[in-house]
Amino acid sequence: MMTATTRLSGSSAALSLAVLLSAASLGVAVAGEPGSNGAVVHCYDAKRNVVTVSTATKCKGEVVSAERAAEIKAERAARIRAAMSGKKVPKAFAEKRRAGIGSGFFISKAGHVVTNYHVIDGCKAVAIETTTGKEVPAVVIATDKRHDLAVLKAKIAAPAIAVFRSPTTNDAGKDLFVVGYPVKTIPVIKPQLTAGKTMGSDDKTMRELKLPPWFVRMNAFVYPGNSGGPVLDASGGVFGVVVAQINTVKVFEKTGDLKRGVGFAIDNAYVFRFLDKHNIPYRKETAGEPMAEADLFAVAKPFVARTGCWK
Repeated sequence: MMTATTRLSGSSAALSLAVLLSAASLGVAVAGEPGSNGAVVHCYDAKRNVVTVSTATKCKGEVVSAERAAEIKAERAARIRAAMSGKKVPKAFAEKRRAGIGSGFFISKAGHVVTNYHVIDGCKAVAIETTTGKEVPAVVIATDKRHDLAVLKAKIAAPAIAVFRSPTTNDAGKDLFVVGYPVKTIPVIKPQLTAGKTMGSDDKTMRELKLPPWFVRMNAFVYPGNSGGPVLDASGGVFGVVVAQINTVKVFEKTGDLKRGVGFAIDNAYVFRFLDKHNIPYRKETAGEPMAEADLFAVAKPFVARTGCWK
């Protein structure tokens, strides 16, 4: 699944949330079928190797599906990033194309990495890139489609490992930090940190959305590419896995309430069940003293990773 979507299986939240797809979902969710004259379509200019969004009648190139548009954009972005960093494509992926990227984080010294299921769904090969720029093949060893979780095993020892916190409560106003590889135009080379706050369970609009019970609500801007990354508390412990952002337009249409900068994470209670079921090792500790933002980021960077989907 490589196009923007409002799918969240098993929940009426499908009408109001956009899954944070790996960076291949740079395409815009548009209405209408490709090729119909009045429709808004993805128009591919092969000469310039770019995809734009226009009406079908104004498209001077090839009308492509949203999935193909996302793949073209991801390939182009990957080439730009590779050129900027001077990196070569790993030999294991020489005959494949990079179709998307997301985030993840190491949870064991043996190289286990947590990410989202939708980040690796449909990939023919998967890679993990550390924050030092080393990219290696990885294998998918466990998945949970319902709760959008996956564990990869990277062919490298973890540079550092994340520590989990006990499952959180939906108390409002707690500091949180999202660390990962957000994509706004082209993929970033290094991980980014975004500060935010937890949201309470008393928000009327959030109640109307009938969110899945495993969703932790966040007042934090998250983007494609953040998928599968950790959400940290003020002392640097993981209390959730980034999974979705609010679809502002759909929520406004449904509720009349304009919500911006709202993200969602998978609660640790569900992460622990998943890891325990598959006998995957992880560490859990009680929270320590709050850290300065710069210090917290310095601790988190080594255990954060970029996940690459190859087809």
